[in-house]
Amino acid sequence: MLKCKIIFIYFFIIILSFIIFNVLNKLEIFKNVSEINMKNKKCHKKYYKNPIKDFIVLDNHTLIASSLNVPFLFHKLTYLEDHFLPNDNLIYFNIDSEEIKEIQIKNFPKKISFHPHGIYLYKNKYIYIINHSFHYIKSYERIEIVEIIKEDNVFKELRYLKSIILPDNFFGTLSGITVVSNETIYFTTNNPFHMPNGENEFHLFHILRYKYGNIISIFFNLKLTGMYQYYKGSIKLIKESTSIMNNGIIYNEKRKLIYLSQTVDKQILIFDIKNKIEPKLIKTIKNDYANYNLFMDKKNDIIYAGLIGKIYNFFLIIKYYRKYGKWGDYDCYGGFEEINTNNNDNIKIINMNKNLLRGINSGIIINNKEILTANLEGGILIC
Repeated sequence: MLKCKIIFIYFFIIILSFIIFNVLNKLEIFKNVSEINMKNKKCHKKYYKNPIKDFIVLDNHTLIASSLNVPFLFHKLTYLEDHFLPNDNLIYFNIDSEEIKEIQIKNFPKKISFHPHGIYLYKNKYIYIINHSFHYIKSYERIEIVEIIKEDNVFKELRYLKSIILPDNFFGTLSGITVVSNETIYFTTNNPFHMPNGENEFHLFHILRYKYGNIISIFFNLKLTGMYQYYKGSIKLIKESTSIMNNGIIYNEKRKLIYLSQTVDKQILIFDIKNKIEPKLIKTIKNDYANYNLFMDKKNDIIYAGLIGKIYNFFLIIKYYRKYGKWGDYDCYGGFEEINTNNNDNIKIINMNKNLLRGINSGIIINNKEILTANLEGGILIC
């Protein structure tokens, strides 16, 4: 009997060690990061108070971007120091003058908080915005739809049109969004935990979820995030992920393809959506680094992707911020790459360096400039 117990303990230790090693390996604890292609580039940073998550290009001279201080938001929610947080906002960025200014959405509902994340430009007239509309009494993930108003063909303002409100039992924090038609939207979930639903939730669970939820998900390989389809008011899970952090999603209108970025898995999935309601997975692109957001340059069919050099360091910085409310002194390599959809989805890393913004989120090359934004640092980097 004792011998059986010893054998059982021995095998249990082996299995546990194997699981722990795989988790650490997936988090890239043992990974070395190489600096790439920075020798001849001069970069400068345009400061802004909060991280800039996602953007759209209005023309060759202007961007509209979502500014969302995620670490601050999660830090406050974890400890419930403040039930009512100040709203985040959209910003307007002039590429030529490098001016950054905040945009208020006209007629936006007064009692709804605004924490924008993924955004998408549809028909060059409408912007779809993921909104983590946290409010301590009630909270739902929302998609806000706003109209671009121009005067003499020059941007004037954004005007609120309507909202898509996800059901209160929907689990998952939204990340990226792409719009196929008036009826069909696709979005990704970054982690399996929605924003707190206030007084209806058990306080301890609320804290554990935000402090340890991501690690728990990876450790047990929970398939709780993925790509969803919103079609005529109904929501359907199209592709489950084997880990957390499904982020970028982009639609190639010419080829009727959707590209989905799975960050921790370091891969991009390609779906054929010629059948509008039944997407078909046709290809998986493996990557050396973790992809984050995706941006499609429709003129030349190039996809630009932000890269995280080492996921473990990325998580360390977030953990440090949650605990202390300030950045830690961890190297967090930022990167930027292009995917040529005209050339067999060939990947070319443009740069990778710890001196870039921390946790590169989005990027684009426009007017011979690289424009980069980040998850863990405010501002825009121009190279």
